[in-house]
Amino acid sequence: MQAGFEARWRGSFGLAADDHALVYRSSFDGVSRVGRAAVTMFRLEHNVWRRIDLTLHQRCYAEDEITATLRAAGFTELASFDAAQDLGMEAQIGRRFFFGRAR
Repeated sequence: MQAGFEARWRGSFGLAADDHALVYRSSFDGVSRVGRAAVTMFRLEHNVWRRIDLTLHQRCYAEDEITATLRAAGFTELASFDAAQDLGMEAQIGRRFFFGRAR
């Protein structure tokens, strides 16, 4: 959900080990509702460092958009649960789980 993107899709971090390292940078555009995560990884393979770059774009959807799409796909008896409030997953602000019955 958008609150989760706003809370988690921002900033950067990195890690380094003897045989690998990575830098992760993320951002979220609230107008387009698209999160962007750019990852640069280095891995030591046969004494040669190999670089891998990838970018992930992920769009967030409103709860009504998700339930409408699930209904259109044939799901019934839909329910949704807020991870923090309903499931006790306090660190998961803005995360929601959807359940439904397939026809």
